[in-house]
Amino acid sequence: MESSHSAAGTGSIQTEARSRSRASGRVIVVAVAFALTAVFALASAQPAFADYSAPYTYTVYPDHTVGLDKCDPDAAGTLNIPSTLGGYPVTFIDHGAFFNCTEITTVTIPAGVTDVAFNSFMYCTNLKSISFPNTITALGDGVFAYCSHLTSVDLPDGLTTLQSGMFDHCSALSTVDIPGRCTSIGSFAFQSCTSLSTITIPPSVSDVGQEAFKSSGVHAAWFRGDAPTIGTDAFAGTPAGLTIYVIPGNASWGTVPGTWNGYTTAPWPVYTITPVAGVHGHVTASGPATGVAGFNTTVTITPDAGYHIVNVTLDGVSQGAIASYRLNNVLGSHTISATFGANVVSTITRLSGSSSVRRNTTLKLSGTVSPGGPGRVTITMKRKVGRTWRSAGSVRATVVNGAYRCSVKLAYRGSWRMVAVYAGGVSGPTTYRRSTSSTKSVTVR
Repeated sequence: MESSHSAAGTGSIQTEARSRSRASGRVIVVAVAFALTAVFALASAQPAFADYSAPYTYTVYPDHTVGLDKCDPDAAGTLNIPSTLGGYPVTFIDHGAFFNCTEITTVTIPAGVTDVAFNSFMYCTNLKSISFPNTITALGDGVFAYCSHLTSVDLPDGLTTLQSGMFDHCSALSTVDIPGRCTSIGSFAFQSCTSLSTITIPPSVSDVGQEAFKSSGVHAAWFRGDAPTIGTDAFAGTPAGLTIYVIPGNASWGTVPGTWNGYTTAPWPVYTITPVAGVHGHVTASGPATGVAGFNTTVTITPDAGYHIVNVTLDGVSQGAIASYRLNNVLGSHTISATFGANVVSTITRLSGSSSVRRNTTLKLSGTVSPGGPGRVTITMKRKVGRTWRSAGSVRATVVNGAYRCSVKLAYRGSWRMVAVYAGGVSGPTTYRRSTSSTKSVTVR
């Protein structure tokens, strides 16, 4: 009994030891897995690696995207930033990447870049133009500050905020198109932009920061929407006679004309598009024909049946025989006029010439066109091969005083067909349309 009990006890001890061993193994495996996870997490929090491809230093991140860190300061002229570096897409331009690159003049940012950080192009004093892709959604503070030769900027459509000091002291900047989704213009955004004489603010803008246009050249600010919240001295130091133009009926502007936050207000002027149609046609505006400055419209020119457009003029300047004309950002009244002419359908008479000739001898063909406008008659030659009529080339004859003549040589014996068609032409206000055809059969011996 004692021996039996001892054996049973030993078995229990061995079973418990194996159980502890397995548990210990699981603990070790879990501990190793946890340690590896921590290592991987630590690694993923760090940039994968940095590299250089002249003239750019860049970083490849763990998500396999590239941030452009720095451009060589001696880079000059035109820079087309590549869409990939090291085989990975460029999506980010880091702060100060082009800081003080004083010799670059033109920069193109590739599609795929979404963010350009603060001061990226600050003090690029010879930069004259920059092209953005519409993938960009953020431009940082002071991104173009002190770019003293930058003259115009067409900002990306997806931009919602003009950050603080974005164009600070861009003294040559004269044209900037604020995107229609922009809601905020930051402090000092256009400070000391002395060449900027007018600015149009889209209706989406609800906030204009302090000193946003201080000491700029703005003498006319055109607001399309309701009155925004405005910071201290937003237009301080601008030319005397600064006028804030507002659209009557928009909210919070007070009495117009009048004053708003100490600035003189006036209503936007109203302009008219006047369509003038000659006889036998119509000129109509498919959009508004009258509106406040900056409206868009399309004018359509339609001839009556049997007539065509001869010419369209905008304020007396010919635009050609066009069927429509688009006017964008209308800043003045205009007159669009159109003249029309009759279509003449010509008839080609029977094609004359010998009905039987020897091969390689001259076959003379002639005919008339009535009414006989300018243009040419095309005579297509067809040869019968078996049961099929096959094209064998063509000749052209000029219509002179309603008549045409030409000569051909037919190299193969058999049955031929000559098919004459008048292509039409234009003479003054008259357009001669394509005629019906005339066919002549010829036998070649």
